[in-house]
Amino acid sequence: MNVTRSPRVLKLAATLVAALAASSGTLAQSGSGAYAGISIGDAADFGTVVKLYGGAPLDPRFGWEVQYTDFGSVNEQTPFGTAKASASALGGSLVGHLPLQTNLSGFGKIGVHFVNAKASLAGVSASDTSTELGFGVGLLWQVAPQWGLRAEFENIGGSGGNLITVGAQIKF
Repeated sequence: MNVTRSPRVLKLAATLVAALAASSGTLAQSGSGAYAGISIGDAADFGTVVKLYGGAPLDPRFGWEVQYTDFGSVNEQTPFGTAKASASALGGSLVGHLPLQTNLSGFGKIGVHFVNAKASLAGVSASDTSTELGFGVGLLWQVAPQWGLRAEFENIGGSGGNLITVGAQIKF
């Protein structure tokens, strides 16, 4: 994973965290459709990925979302033994919603993710943490008032960070 840190990304992350903290009290009082979900899919470099997420609207077109993504792990045989790698990410995004039909909407999101990657080979281990930009687009089919099905393409951290997931979400 090619990783760079910049003061601009860290400032964006701090601003996002402050905005989410400021809005959470208002959202809790209004009972405004907070949601949570789980998705499973495929990550470009790792295979099976599992994502847990939750969020709430800020207004009818925009909202926020937090997520934990487990990219899983991969093992590969080398002349020096088995190489193992794994990664996970914790992030927050601003989300825009676009109604397409009565029960179908599109969404786009952009946010900041804190990525933790680990690798080992022949008894030598290394780990790396980084702050990465993430973005995604998807569709939400609201099957019933309280739950929906979601399909999404997302990139966390550039090359090798592509994921395609499907899952379910529930409104509170």
